[in-house]
Amino acid sequence: MKKYILLPTLIGMLLISSFMFAQNTEKISPSLQKGIIEELSRQIKKEYILEDIGFKMSSRLDSLSKIGSRTEMDSEAFIKMLNQELRSVYADKHLGVVNPKRFKEFQKMLGLDQNQKKDHHSKLKQKSNHNMHDYKNGQGSHAEDADKVIGNELAGSRVINRDGRTNIGLINLSRFDGTEKGLMNMKELLSSFVGVDAVIIDLRNCKGGDAEMVKALSGYFFDTSTYLVSTIGRKGENGKRETIERWAIANELSSKFVNTPLYIMTSALSFSAAESFSFGLQLNKRAILVGETTGGGGHMNAFFALPGGYGVSISVGRTFDGKTGKGFQGTGVQADILIEADHAFAKTLELIKHKRTAELGYDDSKEKVHQTLQQLSEAWYTGDFKSAKSLIYSKYKAYLSIDNESIVNEVNLLKLIENGTGAKTPREVRNREISIYEVRNDETATARLMFRDQIHYLHLINDNGTWKIISDLITLKQMHG
Repeated sequence: MKKYILLPTLIGMLLISSFMFAQNTEKISPSLQKGIIEELSRQIKKEYILEDIGFKMSSRLDSLSKIGSRTEMDSEAFIKMLNQELRSVYADKHLGVVNPKRFKEFQKMLGLDQNQKKDHHSKLKQKSNHNMHDYKNGQGSHAEDADKVIGNELAGSRVINRDGRTNIGLINLSRFDGTEKGLMNMKELLSSFVGVDAVIIDLRNCKGGDAEMVKALSGYFFDTSTYLVSTIGRKGENGKRETIERWAIANELSSKFVNTPLYIMTSALSFSAAESFSFGLQLNKRAILVGETTGGGGHMNAFFALPGGYGVSISVGRTFDGKTGKGFQGTGVQADILIEADHAFAKTLELIKHKRTAELGYDDSKEKVHQTLQQLSEAWYTGDFKSAKSLIYSKYKAYLSIDNESIVNEVNLLKLIENGTGAKTPREVRNREISIYEVRNDETATARLMFRDQIHYLHLINDNGTWKIISDLITLKQMHG
C-alpha cells in the first residue's frame, strides 16, 4: 500500500462544509475516484477518533468503491458526494475532503512540500500531536497567505473606555496562533493591558488555532499552574491513544491579571480551539462567557494526503473535562449569559459598568458630574447639538490650545459638535476617559475629559441641581485607543 504524507493542521482556514464546494471544473477518472475512496477509507478506519463511527464510514466508502463509477466526474461533485456520505454517518465539522488547489494552499501556509522526503514524515506526526486544535472559516473562500493571517490575528485589540470610568483591555482574536511570533504578539498586547479594570476576549469570529496559544493565553489569568482540559490524541506506535492533560502555565504577567475580571464573547461561529479555551476557563469559573452557544468542534483534526493531490481533514482526537468526561463535540460550549452574538459586546459592557459602579462607590455629587460629562461625550461623538447645548452654562467659554505653541484660540464647542467633528471618529474607537479632580461644596467642579484626539479641561457649576459646563480648555493630543 502506497504511503501518503500527513499534513498536520497547524493552520486551518475554512470549514470543510464551505470549501468542499470550491469551484473546480476538473474531471476525475474512474480509476482515480477508486484510488481516492480506497485511501480515504483506509485513513478514516485507521485514524478517526470515534472508532466505531470510523468503521461505519469506512464501510460506507468501501461499498462506494465496489460499486465504482464508469464515467468521469466533476471534481466539485465528487468531493461533495464524498463529504455527504461521511456526514450522513456522523456530522463532524472537522471532517471532509478538500480539492488539490485548497490542499496546496494549506501546504504553502505551513511551508511544506507535498513531495516531502519520507524521513520527514515522523517529525510531522510528532508535531501534529501538539498543534491539532484547528479551525475552519465558514465565510466562503479564504485564500490568505500565512503571513497575512498571522498579522491580522489580533486586529482591533486595544484598551477601550466607554463609560468614562473603566479601562478595558479588548482582545479581538481571529485565531489562536501558537507560533513564536503569535506568542510574542500576545505578550506585547497583554503588557500594554497592565492596570486595566477588566479584560474582554472576543472569540465571536474565531474559528480555532493552536493548542500552544490556548495554554499560553490561559496562563495570563492564573498565578499557579492550573488544569484546563484533557485531550485524547492519535494512536501511537503501540496502537493506543494517549490521554494528555492541558494546563495553564503562569508567566511573569500572571500576577497582573489573576484578579482582573475576565469576559469571553462567543457565537455559533466560535469553533475548535476557541471553544477549548472557553471551555477550560469556564470549568475553572475564571471567566464569564457572554453570547451564543459555540459551534461544537470538540475534535482535533489533522490533514492527510490522498491520490491525485487531494487531501482530507480527519478528526484524530478530542477535548474533554477529565473530571466528568464531558466534552463539547456537537453540543458546543454554552455561554453563562445567553444573548445574540451581535448584542454580546453591549451586554458585556453593561455587566462591567454595573460591577465597577459598585466597586467605585462614587458619591452623589461626583456621580452627577460624571453623568453630565458622559452626556457631553455622547453628544460629541454623535453630533447632537441640542443635547450638548443643554449641558452648557449661558456664560460658557471654550479655548483651544495647540500643542507646542503658546497661542490659545477661542473656539465654539457647540459649533464643533454641530459640524460633526467628533462624529467623524470611527465607532469602534469612540473612547472617553473621565477624571473628576474636585467637587467643592457641591457648587463647582473641575474635571478632565479625554477623547481619542482631544483633552478637555473643564470647570462646571451646579445650576439649580444640574451640573453645567462653564469653561473648557481643549488641547490636541496623539490618538489613543
